[in-house]
Amino acid sequence: MKKGTVAFDPEHLDAQRFYAFRLPDALLSALVPVQDESEALALQQTQEQLTLDNLHRLEQLRIDADEQDEPTLSCRTCAASFDTRDAQRSHFASDWHRYNIKRKADFDQPPVTLAAFDDMLADLSDSLSGSEEDDDDDDDDDDDQEEEDATKDGDKVKTLMARQQQAMAKAKALDDEASALAQQQQQQQQQIGGSRKHTSMIWYTAPSLTSKSFHLGIYRLLVQTPLSATDSLSVLRQCQSTGIQKPRYWVILMMGGGHFAGAVIDAHKSMGINEQQVNKQVHMHAHKTFHRYTTRRKQGGAQSANDSGKGKAKSAGAQIRRYNELALQQDIRQVLDQWKDYIAQSATIIVHAPSGNKKMIYGYEGAVLRKDDPRVHGVPFTTRRPTLNEIRRVYLDLTTVKVMEVDTQALMAGEQAAKDKEEAIRRQLEKSRMPTPGAASAGGDDAKRAKKKTNPVVEKLVSLVNQGKEALLAAYVDEKADARPFCIGRLPEEGDDDDFQRVPTLLHLGAQQGHAAVVALLLRELDADPTIKNDQNKTAYEVAKDKTTRNAFRRCMHDYPGKWDWLGQARVPSALSAEQEQEQLAKDAKKKAKEDAKRAQVEEERARREQERERLASASVAPPKQLSGRLKSGGYVLDPVARALRDNQVNTANLSPEAKMRLEREKRARAAEERMRRLR
Repeated sequence: MKKGTVAFDPEHLDAQRFYAFRLPDALLSALVPVQDESEALALQQTQEQLTLDNLHRLEQLRIDADEQDEPTLSCRTCAASFDTRDAQRSHFASDWHRYNIKRKADFDQPPVTLAAFDDMLADLSDSLSGSEEDDDDDDDDDDDQEEEDATKDGDKVKTLMARQQQAMAKAKALDDEASALAQQQQQQQQQIGGSRKHTSMIWYTAPSLTSKSFHLGIYRLLVQTPLSATDSLSVLRQCQSTGIQKPRYWVILMMGGGHFAGAVIDAHKSMGINEQQVNKQVHMHAHKTFHRYTTRRKQGGAQSANDSGKGKAKSAGAQIRRYNELALQQDIRQVLDQWKDYIAQSATIIVHAPSGNKKMIYGYEGAVLRKDDPRVHGVPFTTRRPTLNEIRRVYLDLTTVKVMEVDTQALMAGEQAAKDKEEAIRRQLEKSRMPTPGAASAGGDDAKRAKKKTNPVVEKLVSLVNQGKEALLAAYVDEKADARPFCIGRLPEEGDDDDFQRVPTLLHLGAQQGHAAVVALLLRELDADPTIKNDQNKTAYEVAKDKTTRNAFRRCMHDYPGKWDWLGQARVPSALSAEQEQEQLAKDAKKKAKEDAKRAQVEEERARREQERERLASASVAPPKQLSGRLKSGGYVLDPVARALRDNQVNTANLSPEAKMRLEREKRARAAEERMRRLR
């Protein structure tokens, strides 16, 4: 066996780890490329999920260790811990926490990290400032203008949620069409010489080496070629490190959130993941890490992103962060200039610079790196904060061969099921695109209206509920006999599907708008069903706008306890009788009176202190001629203020700075007069 190669068991390849640049000769010679593109894509998705699971496991271990050190002050939603109670309260008021709460409540999605939230804010700032490509669609322009207005008003969380909602709606609308056209595009690509879309990994098998169905994958960037798997195999054999003395440099640069980490690695001197000694796994010729304070603490977002959205703040912290952003940019460019020779000799350059961080390394005068350099690649999986350990982890993950044992029959069955599903979707899409009779001669708007025809009764009911006109609603239902069923159950699935999923009943609509009188009418007289749930599994009570609207449900629960399953299905927590409501109103009035009395007392005390301050200030600047009077006995008597000035008995604790200065001037003037009198 040659020096540097690794002994391995062919029947247990999945229990071993292989460094891509030091593969055993027997394994390297037995590799056969996987030609089926769909099979390679399925393997790629499985490996991406495994990588993501490993990263989550590492993150969970870190969180568990932090919780053992400080288990009391934390936020379960954001998976963050705090040293002080004030820091925890500041976090609960931050945009990051608000966004994660809304993300979980509205979309039922996991929370994002602070670094990811910073990147989202930076992307938002870049898009609003015009750094990204323009969209020709008029509706998108209107949405972007609304997002820009909301961002200027300061509610970036609302803007991000609106953008995510818009993206999900677009994805839902385009999903069917994209799935249906996928097979057609694949066939067209095969006709012109093969598929041009490549996954980030290349997969091989070793049928002559083992009887099991092992699949071995490497990242495509290792071989620096967009060619077929057969061509990449020859390149991989040329890249082996055994017996090669010439260095093969890798440059890895990571930045984000004010952190920077970079390293120059020799792939041939590195021993890889199968080396027992950690310091020999990755051989670094040079490395550099530093951090500068550029992001707002507990708020998220870089200072430049905040300046673009709200305008430049004038606080000391904002000025420090602006200075640090420029200093960080200069430091990074200085490191790149120092590593210019390494970068020129590097075979692979890995750059992780989310959103606005790209301007620090690309596009400036004398830039060392170019975006169109074929050696430059991104990191094809999720990363953590830029540190030296993270660079080591990224390099080892990129250069480690992925080994999976695949059930070929199950994989083929899954592929066939996916193809059948795509075919069914394609047929359904073609059927939906077929013109209706009489619609071919009509214009585009007429065809859309014909397809989107709405029941006029439903349209009238929705309009009255939206306006909160309960009297007109009752009269209209009495007049139209076919209107009552629409008040009881779900509305017909017409018009905007998103609106229907969010408010499937008139009761949901009235509660969401906060029309308590309309809600009472629907529950008491029109027999509306409060147990129906929307697409987010929320009842009408749970989407109520305010306390007054919720009390309408509770009063009806008290008056009609057996009409519906109020507590279980309708999720109304308790009934509200007239006596309880009067008691609550009395308590609220008493509480308000107590608060008003306390506020009046505070105002009275403040006015008294202000009057006392003004009295002392006016007394301290009184003219000297009024400070004394002639006695009949020929002597003089001083008034209290003069006596206080003479004896230095004026209390200056409650005086303003201006009054204190005037008092000091008066004292000095009196001392001067006394000296002049003595000289005479």
